[in-house]
Amino acid sequence: QRHAQGRPTIAFAPNKNVSRTLSDALATLGARSVHLDGHTRKKEREQAVEALRNGDLDVITNCGLFIEGFDAPLVSCVLICTSTLSLTKWLQMVGRGMRVSPQSGKQDLLVLDHGSCAHRLGLPDADRDWFRGGVPLT
Repeated sequence: QRHAQGRPTIAFAPNKNVSRTLSDALATLGARSVHLDGHTRKKEREQAVEALRNGDLDVITNCGLFIEGFDAPLVSCVLICTSTLSLTKWLQMVGRGMRVSPQSGKQDLLVLDHGSCAHRLGLPDADRDWFRGGVPLT
């Protein structure tokens, strides 16, 4: 809350129960939060994304929905509450907030990595040796 307040946020959870619990916990702190997963109706998902885009929602917590194919350039905080050994998944999750959005005034991206993915897989913007599986160059 201290770091991400006022930033449109996407949160990634390892399962539906954690995502729901996280959404509820954020709501008790005053965040306008909603949980979405693969069983959420398409119209409800679309409404939540639109609410995030227009400032009526602060956080979308999810399990497995927004790892790829999600475009919301105004997202300026990505909350990683899951762990992965997949470089692709890690870069995709962080990538949800790395899009440029001049019209929103977004100047940076805050990544809160509670899954220690950066420690295992390197920072998202690291120079990498792609011939060796994307190992960060030191």
